[in-house]
Amino acid sequence: MKKARFIIICFILFSSSISIVVADRPSYSFSDDVFSDLPPFPDDFFEIRKIFLDQGIMASQFGEGYLQPEMLETWDYWAERVYGKSGKAFGSYGIFCFPSEFNVDNVTGGDSFTISTLIYSNIGIRFYQGIKVGFEHPSSVIVNLTIPSNSNILLLPTYPYFQFGWMRILEFEIFVGDTGIHVVNLTEEKPDDYYNTLWGDVYDEKYITGMGMLSMKTPRLQVNIYPPEPDEEVVGGSNIFFDFFYVLFFFILGLLFFIWYKYGRKSEKEEVE
Repeated sequence: MKKARFIIICFILFSSSISIVVADRPSYSFSDDVFSDLPPFPDDFFEIRKIFLDQGIMASQFGEGYLQPEMLETWDYWAERVYGKSGKAFGSYGIFCFPSEFNVDNVTGGDSFTISTLIYSNIGIRFYQGIKVGFEHPSSVIVNLTIPSNSNILLLPTYPYFQFGWMRILEFEIFVGDTGIHVVNLTEEKPDDYYNTLWGDVYDEKYITGMGMLSMKTPRLQVNIYPPEPDEEVVGGSNIFFDFFYVLFFFILGLLFFIWYKYGRKSEKEEVE
């Protein structure tokens, strides 16, 4: 943990990428050629990965050297199935985000925060995939993409080997105008005509946008925004009020019974006599 904190401090002080110490990648039955186009595997990879998933560090801080397939939760399942001796390509199209869901608590009107995620071409994809990042959100919420500066993104193939650029860092700032429960969705849109044509000319039949109805309707990432919980003191004060009311009610009821018992019965006895 101390080592991780030291790395983060280095970012703040020097505004530069983490110095990568090369380590051995976990061993697999298939050839290391699958990773030949990727940066060296960092020594503190899994340590930094854990901090990132807790949003204790932004993806832009640890840099491109950490954009390894081991970052994904699905990697252990698909590694041998796709790249092993009897493995095969998974499909022609697939774009996802990781992490893909965020819950942000205690947000009030006027607050802003940054979401950091990774957008990537799915494991076992042969094609170059074009996408334009879009957002769906309430009118009281403003979303600005900060990394990259261009919302048109090209993701490179992951089969038969991972090409550098298969995964990209994605960060965006959310400004909340009013207090309440809000949902922000990151959506997949067709790239602008300029980029769509350019990438199509360069990669020809190996380029695809994959803009089917399902991909258009399915959010790639969701941010759930929640307001602060009700003030405990207010709730407690309300309970105390009702408790006092009931105590007072039974006190008055008991007092009336006492008065009737002491004076009402005495009057009845005098009338009888």
